[in-house]
Amino acid sequence: MIHWDCFFDWLNKWQTLIAGILALAAAIWALRPVYKQLALARAQNDAVPREKVGEMILQLDSHAAEVFSIMSKRMVDLNNNLGWYEVHEKDYKFDEWCGEQQQEFMHAGMELKTAFARSHDVEVVEARKADLLAAVEALNGVLWEIHAPEYFSRFEEECSWTDEERQAANARSNQAAGEVEDYATKTSAAFRHLNEAFAEQRRSLVSRLRVIDDRLLA
Repeated sequence: MIHWDCFFDWLNKWQTLIAGILALAAAIWALRPVYKQLALARAQNDAVPREKVGEMILQLDSHAAEVFSIMSKRMVDLNNNLGWYEVHEKDYKFDEWCGEQQQEFMHAGMELKTAFARSHDVEVVEARKADLLAAVEALNGVLWEIHAPEYFSRFEEECSWTDEERQAANARSNQAAGEVEDYATKTSAAFRHLNEAFAEQRRSLVSRLRVIDDRLLA
């Protein structure tokens, strides 16, 4: 009986605390459905931004692929032929070739403007787009300066140059012929920097996607 008396004394002493613990446990147990509902709601809320981030990645990939399609072959052909002319004489139809390249990069600039008008990316990507467009337009300009005297010698009816203007155009053509490789290098660098900006933005979006997935699996 002594043991039972001790037990009842202890129970009487701590009954308030015990009752509180039991009530807390019951409350936690009762909240289990609520926790499940909250987890479900969180998963549903995360599903929306996950879908949005997924769409952003697909759009970014599409933009990058379009720019690559516009620029890649043109840059390879330009640099390969410049390498050939570096070894051989630039007098061999160089101005005529520059005219062909000028047409290529004029169209490239127009295609880039159209592509960039359809897309809007983060600030750093937009800045790299502007750099590439400016580089392409500058390259197009120097190619035209090389080709202009040859063009107007074939289509004199379109040219109203004086002798002094013709001499100045020829002098500028010769000067531009020595500058074209530098302009091509700058355009290649701008193209590479835009590709790097696309890749960095893609890594950022994929990282966000992984964070969302981790929360969904938690």
